[in-house]
Amino acid sequence: MKILYSLIGIVTALLLIFTMTCGLWIKSTQSTDPGSLRFHITIGISSVIFGIISVGLLIFQVFKQ
Repeated sequence: MKILYSLIGIVTALLLIFTMTCGLWIKSTQSTDPGSLRFHITIGISSVIFGIISVGLLIFQVFKQ
């Protein structure tokens, strides 16, 4: 189970870093390409979903003890 927690945590951290990087890239280039925006929105949504999963696993682990 520790491996799962670690894996989810790493994926969440990477997705948040990618989301921040992509947001800064969109802001700096003033991108309006729908395909590019859709790609970056997908990364953002994925990071939110994995963040919720990480918090849920953390709460589960705290109440389990």
